[in-house]
Amino acid sequence: MPPARLLLCALISLTCAPTSSSEGELPDTLAPAQSLATSQQRIRLLQDTALIRPVAADSDHIYGSKSAAISLITYMDFNCPYCRKVRPVIMREVHTSGGKINWVFRHFPLADNGVSAEATAAECVADIAGENKFWGFAANLLSLPRPTGTDSIALIRRSALKERIEWHKLESCMSENRQQAKVSRDRAEAVQLGINATPSTVLVGGKSVLLLQGAVSTDVLQRALKQSGD
Repeated sequence: MPPARLLLCALISLTCAPTSSSEGELPDTLAPAQSLATSQQRIRLLQDTALIRPVAADSDHIYGSKSAAISLITYMDFNCPYCRKVRPVIMREVHTSGGKINWVFRHFPLADNGVSAEATAAECVADIAGENKFWGFAANLLSLPRPTGTDSIALIRRSALKERIEWHKLESCMSENRQQAKVSRDRAEAVQLGINATPSTVLVGGKSVLLLQGAVSTDVLQRALKQSGD
């Protein structure tokens, strides 16, 4: 992986964070992921909820019922191994909620320059082939084996092939860079919220808005859901 995309993954906190930041890209508050000693410390109350962009069916990637009362907005980096771990946990909760919970996927590439070929490709897939293909493509990026040194484009090709995405269309969209604005918007919002690592999930729709940090377990997620409704 190129130096600009190196991530620091903290085993205890189950998060990935940038190892460094470039001037003008991210605030100084972005630092290596801090250890979180207990599961409760992974749940934090968010006070300034006005900074959270409302979930919108026409602009967000929503897994599950679009009319669900509760949304789990997760800021993800396709290069972070802990984002791979949290995906099945959240999906299982959506599946067993009876339509009460949905999952909203937003990007937070941790590279210094905020650019992620995988994130751009995922947005291109959504634009070219629709939401179902987006989720399938994202699942491939987060589940296909990624040995050390794997080239991003090679992984994107394999993921696209599994979804039967026409490569020439995807390559053209990526080269035009027309989807980068969506990725940048998500990333800027995460920074405003004080998020400094991935995965980070914002739980909205309950009585309180909570931030869940790291690859939380089912127990931690269910505790947060109960806490947000109390």
